[in-house]
Order: sequence, then structure tokens, then C-alpha cells
Amino acid sequence: MRPNKVKRLLREGKPAIGTWIGAQSPLLAELLAHAGFDWLVVDCEHGETDVAHVQAMLQAISTTDTVPMVR
Repeated sequence: MRPNKVKRLLREGKPAIGTWIGAQSPLLAELLAHAGFDWLVVDCEHGETDVAHVQAMLQAISTTDTVPMVR
């Protein structure tokens, strides 16, 4: 398991910048991850995102050091 960049930044008193993804798009997740965000939240609470889309989005994010979270 790799170190959690967000935890490290917060421990150091630095901001951790991220955004929420409401769309069911692995491509969007990958683009945002490569844009340099520290964290991304895949939001499943208010949409139709299913397990297959979440898995694909997490795989896309995993190509970077961006920390993924799912709600």
C-alpha cells in the first residue's frame, strides 16, 4: 500500500486540494487525477453510479498519486 498523500499534507499543516466526481466517467476520473488534485471523491450517493463504474474510476485514479475516496 502506498502512503496517503492527504494525511501527510494535513499533518504538515498544508492544504489538500481535491474535488468531487458525480459523473459515471472513468475518463473524467483519470483526467482529474492527472490534473494534479491531491484527492478525488467518487460520489455515489446522489447518482446512478454502480459498482462497475466505481471500480473503473478507481482503477483510472490509481495510475497517479491522487488519493481516491468513495461516498
